[in-house]
Amino acid sequence: MEAGKWEQIRDQKLANPASRARYEQKRDALIAVRRVLVAMDEERERRHLSKTELASIAGLQPAAVRRLLTAEGTNPTLRTVVGVATALGFELGLRRKSGTRNGARSGRQSGRRTRV
Repeated sequence: MEAGKWEQIRDQKLANPASRARYEQKRDALIAVRRVLVAMDEERERRHLSKTELASIAGLQPAAVRRLLTAEGTNPTLRTVVGVATALGFELGLRRKSGTRNGARSGRQSGRRTRV
């Protein structure tokens, strides 16, 4: 299929606001995951650690760390990400995106940050 035809199909699908919102949410999630993984790999390199050495420090299988840091489109488990991040001295945290409603179900407003 030629690029122009693909763009037309994509544009038709994304004309629907619900479809566009799902697309943007997935895209943003993939970008966020990639940013975290790149930061962890840069820190690994800064420390002159091989992926096997990092796996040993994190208590993980070397193959899991290799997949985490080299595979495109990876969907790592949270346990693996936390293990590698902790081994590199990172603290992972969650914070509400600016401009989003906090606690839609509970109605509570909180600026709390959750750390792992």
